[in-house]
This record gives sequence, structure tokens and C-alpha cells, in this order.
Amino acid sequence: MRSLCLGVAIDIPPHGNDIITRVNNQPVHDADELFLLVGYSTFLPWAFNMKTFQRRAGALAATFSLRPRNCLVFGGLLALAFASWLLGGILAAAEPDAAQKERLKDPSVIAELVKQLGAASFSQRKAAQSELEKTGREALAPLRLAETSDDHEVKMRAKKTIAIIQKTIKDHAIRRLESAGFYLQKDGVTKEPTRLDRTSESHPDESALDVLRDLPDLTGVNFQGARFKSASLLKLGVLKKLQRVDIGTDGATDETLVAFQDMADLVSFEIEGCVLKRDGLKNLRNCKKLTRLGFRDSKIEDESLRAIQELPQLRRLDIVNCYLSNDALSNIGGLDQLDILMLMQIRGVTEMRIDNLKHLKNLRAIHLDGDLITDRDIDAILRLQKIEVVGLRGKKITRVGLLNLVRSKRLKSIFISSDLITAKDAELAHLEAGACSLNTDFDTSDLPPSK
Repeated sequence: MRSLCLGVAIDIPPHGNDIITRVNNQPVHDADELFLLVGYSTFLPWAFNMKTFQRRAGALAATFSLRPRNCLVFGGLLALAFASWLLGGILAAAEPDAAQKERLKDPSVIAELVKQLGAASFSQRKAAQSELEKTGREALAPLRLAETSDDHEVKMRAKKTIAIIQKTIKDHAIRRLESAGFYLQKDGVTKEPTRLDRTSESHPDESALDVLRDLPDLTGVNFQGARFKSASLLKLGVLKKLQRVDIGTDGATDETLVAFQDMADLVSFEIEGCVLKRDGLKNLRNCKKLTRLGFRDSKIEDESLRAIQELPQLRRLDIVNCYLSNDALSNIGGLDQLDILMLMQIRGVTEMRIDNLKHLKNLRAIHLDGDLITDRDIDAILRLQKIEVVGLRGKKITRVGLLNLVRSKRLKSIFISSDLITAKDAELAHLEAGACSLNTDFDTSDLPPSK
């Protein structure tokens, strides 16, 4: 028996048999082939109306005496299959091929498209804008020029196109950095990236830093514990809005600091693993807001440290596990605005000469670490006019020196390593301290904030 259903000729055997033998005179061997032939022959013309599409699928399946649940599945599957095919075609059409991409890089083509933003035909204006959105950064300069046009239509379309291109470029830069082992912290309100970090202990792909030019609004970089090459760190120079930098290096030199010379908003700069021999720190003298400077695992020679005098606005200086000379403190002693000083695990020094810090009239907190600290250094510390917090680690401080320290009326907190004093000395010191807080555990968070 031949039945016509929705324009498709279907051969149905008699006696209520469920086996359908032919569709549009094409033999059918199984259910999959039936669905394919019927779906292709029947639903393609109505596919653009999904409701009609699904209804006709259900009607056709009902003709084959399928159960209601299977009718819905049948119609849904056909709708999904066609939607996938249609979406694939749309995306393929939207993605420019290689030849098209090359054409859109031609300045003359871009100039003509920008000109067409003011065409009389709406369709021509819209097509030109669509093409320009695919060009990328090559179109930004002529589009910015078009933003100054007296033609409101040209100005509006140029502005919109610039925003789309910039977002595309930014999204690509974020994906590139994230795939290379970096992590971008984002602002909680604007959701814009603000700080670049490493994602884990593994070393990221440094070549990805080339895309930083597309993220000019970053305000922070944290590569602590890493070992970045100097050439990679120079790429940070495009981030003119950086406020906080903490980087690990593989032997960065004075020349590396050139990257940071024009960062007017820089507030905190910490670097690890550098070797400074000359006046590289002078590159930071234009950073007028720089108030915190830190070095870790580095070697800083006298000539370089003398250049620190070019940074009179410093409020905090941390030097940890670094190589210095005996004259280091005489160079630091000229920073009369310094508020906090930390010198821990200093190497290369045979005597600390704390009395060289006597000109630090605003110093409120000092932390000294090393076997070179003596009772004489404690006396020099107590002569500092505004000192409030003292942290000490060392073995040459005697019981007398400790008591002189805790009896000071100006100190608010004292941190002394547990191996420095005996249990009896600790008990006596606590009694003598009175209102002063005496602790044997110290952490950098215990230091007061810089003013």
C-alpha cells in the first residue's frame, strides 16, 4: 500500500505490519535509513520554522505507528541535527578564510571600508562595518580617525567597531596567557583583568608575555618565586599603569630595570634573583609614588645601592637573603623618610654598623637578622627618635642588651628569636617589659603599615 504523508511517498505493507519498505521509491533496509530518508525528504523545506519542523516530525512518526515518546524523540533529534548543520554553516560563513584575512590587512581595502561607513545604502554601511570587525588591530588607526568625522553615522559605527575589535583582541590575549600557565585576577565589579599571576609552581611560557600590549590596564604583576629571563621582564614595560610588581628573575641586571622607568603609578616594587652592579635603581626615580622597595636572593653592590638615594620618597625597604658590603647601611642611612626597614639573612657583611642609620629620624620599625647584631647595635637602635617596633635575631646579644631594649619607654612591640635568650632571661624580660609587647615569633605581617 502507498501512502502520501507530507509530500513523501511511503510504501507500507498491508496487515498492520511495522516494516516500511520504500520511501520515494528508494528501498529502506532498517529504521536508521528510514529516519534519514524521511527527514531529508520531508523536513528540510520547513526547517526554518522549528515548531512546524517538530510538529511535522511527530506527525510523520505517528504515520509509522510509533509510540508518543518515540515521536517526540524522533522530531527532536531531527530538529537538533538540522540546527547543528545550520549553525555550522553560519559559523563557517562568519569566519574569514586565509585569502579574506590577507585582503582585510590591505590598508587600501581598510580605507575603502571605512569610507563606506558613510555610504547612502544602509546595507552597504552595515556590510562595511561587518568587514571591519574582522580586520583586527590594522583597522584601529583609521577607525579612530573616523571617530572625528562630522558624519554622525560614520562616527557611531567607527566607535562601535573599535569597541568590538578591542574586545576581540583582549579576549585573545587573555586566552593566550591562561593557556601559557598564567592567571588573571579580575575586578569584582567590572570583571576586567587587573593582575597577572602564575597559576602554579610550574614555570609558565614566557613567550606569551608578548600579548601584554593588549592588556594595558593591568595594575599588578606577581611572579614571586619564578625565574624569568631579563628579556621577558622587559616586556612588562608596556604596562604603564602598573602599581604593584613582585617578580622573580634569572639574574636580572641594571638594564632590566629600564622597563619600569616610566611607571608613574608604581607604588611597590619587589624583585628576586637580581644582580645590580651599577646605578640601575636610578631608573625608578621617575616613579614618584614608589614607597616600597624589596630585594630577595640578590646581590647589590655599593654603586647600585648608592643610587637608592634617588628615591627619597621610600617608606619601606626590605632586603632579605642578599649580598651586601659593610658600607651598605651608610647608603641606606640617607633615606630620611624611611618608615620601615627589614634586613634579614644578610651575607657578605662582617659588621652591621647600625649607627649609620642615625639619620633615619622617621623610622618606626626595624627588623635585623644575623649573628652580627650586638649590644652596641641595640644602643644605636634605641637612639632612633621614632622607633616603636624592633625585631631581632642573633646570638651576640647579651642579657644586659636585652634588658636595655625592653626597658625602653618608647617601644610598643619587641620580637626576639627564641634561640637568642634562655628561659630565665625570657621570664625576666617579660617582667621588665611592662606595657611593651614581647614575642618570640615574628612575621612580616607584624610590622606596622607604612604611613
